[in-house]
Amino acid sequence: VTLVETGPNTGVFVGEVRITDQPAPPVGYIYARIGDTITIQYEDRYPADYPQTRESKIFKTTVSVGIRPPLPGEVAKTEVLDPATGQAVEAAKVGQMVLLSAEVTNKDIVEQTMTVLIIVKDEAGVTVYLAFSTVTIQPGQSTTVGFSWTPEAPGTYIVEVHVVKSLAEPVSLATLATYTITVTE
Repeated sequence: VTLVETGPNTGVFVGEVRITDQPAPPVGYIYARIGDTITIQYEDRYPADYPQTRESKIFKTTVSVGIRPPLPGEVAKTEVLDPATGQAVEAAKVGQMVLLSAEVTNKDIVEQTMTVLIIVKDEAGVTVYLAFSTVTIQPGQSTTVGFSWTPEAPGTYIVEVHVVKSLAEPVSLATLATYTITVTE
């Protein structure tokens, strides 16, 4: 690949790499698919400090094919459901199981494995329930995860839906989603 310096002694070079997803690429093209990473390497035999070091330098960078979002996950929808009927529940009842549901979307250009955590907190901010599930989602696809919870006391509860890389590596992959559940006697 030929690179052209942007001006005299700027040290900045530009060029063009053409990419195709055809397995037998035409001349002048590199085969790559969406989500692939391309590594570009250049050896400068006579870098600026060559008179002192007498050594060449290797410059390397990588680029992704396609645009990767900063947060690949999205909590698209949250619901409290009756586990028997699948219908939405307006208010939960003490001692009666509900299903805490979250639809998670992969906005990335590659498959993502994500861990979805559901945390239920009481009015004092104390965690009364925690559950998680790890899912693998194809690019542009969604999946729904559900967790059964049986409230033990009346009140107003906050449900937090966290989407992270894993429990071992809890890097956030989506914006925190929250909603409120009212529990009656």
